[in-house]
Amino acid sequence: EYPVLTTSLECPYCHQNNLSKMGNKYFCECGFNIRNLIAGRELSENELSYIFNNGKSQKINDFISKKGKKFKAKLIFKNEKILIRPRNSKNIDEIHGEIIKITNLLNCKYNIITI
Repeated sequence: EYPVLTTSLECPYCHQNNLSKMGNKYFCECGFNIRNLIAGRELSENELSYIFNNGKSQKINDFISKKGKKFKAKLIFKNEKILIRPRNSKNIDEIHGEIIKITNLLNCKYNIITI
């Protein structure tokens, strides 16, 4: 059993309370909760604060893949979750634009795309 610690992190959901920490889980009275252990790496309060305030992180070192290999990645904060941003990921507009280019090159009669 871990002790409950009060942190200086403002809750990114309600913006009214500071997050508490127990083990590798941060939580708020409003119901928001999140783990700071991602891909074998524990995020610091400074890293979490940056992610909550900016919606993403800088490139972070020392994540560990399922195969045990170390890797670097950027994280994104979306829908109350911290996710690893895939390397070479593109935003939806870039993907849609590439699909349009490909269909035009192939002279497709119908351009039915569900994204």
